[in-house]
Amino acid sequence: MENISILEGEVIAVVRRAVDLVRDTGFSVSEKGDVTDIVTSNDILSQNFLIEELGKLIPGSGFHSEEGVCDKNKEYVWIIDPIDGTANYSRGIADCAISVALCRGGKVVL
Repeated sequence: MENISILEGEVIAVVRRAVDLVRDTGFSVSEKGDVTDIVTSNDILSQNFLIEELGKLIPGSGFHSEEGVCDKNKEYVWIIDPIDGTANYSRGIADCAISVALCRGGKVVL
């Protein structure tokens, strides 16, 4: 793996591109069990984009995402919440984020 500070900058650039994808776009809302647990089409869009782009930074890495992707049996695993604060996001409230972490051997490194 490359230097962690270089990787950090690359991850930030990927997340900023994901923000651009979900900002100012239309989306649909679905329930994930009950009316208080929702997912938007942009959660899935963001998740798929992050998996594709972060996977390029560390080929062969795994992913664990809130929206159902779970491939944790790798040395490096990306932990993703594609839109952290979906309820706010779905209502147009800006208090939301895209959350990404990287674990190596079960320990957070980024």
